[in-house]
Amino acid sequence: MNLERKIAAANELSYADQLIVDTGSVNTWIGAGNKKYLETPTCVNLNHPVQIRYRSGTMLGDEYSDTVTLGYGLVIPQQSICNASQAFKLFGIDGILGLGPVGLTRGTLQNAQSTIIPTVTQNLYTQGAIPQEVISIFFFPSVPSWVIYGEITFGGTDPNRYTGEIAYT
Repeated sequence: MNLERKIAAANELSYADQLIVDTGSVNTWIGAGNKKYLETPTCVNLNHPVQIRYRSGTMLGDEYSDTVTLGYGLVIPQQSICNASQAFKLFGIDGILGLGPVGLTRGTLQNAQSTIIPTVTQNLYTQGAIPQEVISIFFFPSVPSWVIYGEITFGGTDPNRYTGEIAYT
């Protein structure tokens, strides 16, 4: 799944990255393409080397903490962002926005294997920005097929995007 999102660092120093929205992984990282992570006055290098293994390859980097803003004013202070120093090619994509279950972060910090890293969705919830620790994804069929129209709703569902009942399992 590939959606373009605006990721913005604090102090209005914003930049746009194309990130793969990945519900099967949890770490958010930048540095797969030509664009590298933009360090800002509010970022802090946490001095934790990160290694994440995917079927496609491995990402090596360092964990930072920074303020991340997703579209529509969702601001996440002190969000973990991995600055990739070595990453597999994502063919024009700059990194991954990990939206999977937080437990999958265990084992990604090289010097703290048992540590769990708070994810984007978890931080939005614990910081009170969203009412539930859930996301919903809506896709609109498009023509031509190379254009992807989609929407991510953090904290619930958009009743204008579905009919019927939703059952959680």
